[in-house]
Amino acid sequence: MPNTLHSEVTKAASRSVVAPTLFAALPDHVRQRLIDGSRTQSFSEGQLVTLRHEQAEGFWLIEAGSVRVGQFSEDGEFDVIAQLGPGDSYGELAVLSGRRRVVDAVTQEGAILRWISAAHYEHELAASADTSRALMSALARQLQEQLDAMVERIRLPAAARLAIILLRMGSDDQSSITINQQELAELVGVTRMTISTALAKLQADGLIQRGYGQISILDPAGLVSFAHR
Repeated sequence: MPNTLHSEVTKAASRSVVAPTLFAALPDHVRQRLIDGSRTQSFSEGQLVTLRHEQAEGFWLIEAGSVRVGQFSEDGEFDVIAQLGPGDSYGELAVLSGRRRVVDAVTQEGAILRWISAAHYEHELAASADTSRALMSALARQLQEQLDAMVERIRLPAAARLAIILLRMGSDDQSSITINQQELAELVGVTRMTISTALAKLQADGLIQRGYGQISILDPAGLVSFAHR
């Protein structure tokens, strides 16, 4: 496995928004074999990668760029569920369930994605009890995160939910996040005006710095305290 991609895979979950990916949970040698048997494909900015209701014949691993996962509404608006970056994967749940996809996926910027077939994936899972066990553990964590997110949306004010999402999107070596206010509003589940107010509050407290299409995290520990006070 290329060193760069290996590094991205091992820290991908910290950048995902309530979307821990299953590929990162697999043993190193299994990930290597899946990558060796995969193919890459380049996508331009704003290109549709997968469609809701299509049959899942495999899943994608993001090698470069970013992908937004969500659903198109009847009026053509895209409601974002998660924003994913290098090292993140998506589409495994549809493969494992044998059901059609329930989300759409669109590239946010030019992206290079790696396609891993369902047949290859299922073969590797069936070959080792340890691999299946690692996958079950990742699925359990994902369910717990989703339940936590549901509780957060009910219990916490918008600014606290925003702080949590920014922390999930950032990492120790990535304090600058590329995202606009509309995308943040969709992720938090509030209006753009509410997000603007919440961002202003976090900036006034010295926790973040806003830029054009970017947010810099100035005080991660302060964001944690703000989110849970």
